[in-house]
Amino acid sequence: MARINAKADSFVRGPPTYRRLFVTSTFLDAFDDGTATALLAIEAGKLRTHVFKVRVGTVLVAGIVLIASVIGNGPL
Repeated sequence: MARINAKADSFVRGPPTYRRLFVTSTFLDAFDDGTATALLAIEAGKLRTHVFKVRVGTVLVAGIVLIASVIGNGPL
């Protein structure tokens, strides 16, 4: 008998304003509602932190380029 190695997984896809959550059927079978909710909340917190870091980095880089162009050391 062939055994299928299924992985319980969840992932988020889409642009920041239109993100969608995808979970495998194995994920739904493996965890009860409380555990699944807790795991997905942890994942949402990690994703929110990552998006915040990307936004801060973008603002800092844009600010540095703007300041460099104003003082004459960067692209005009």
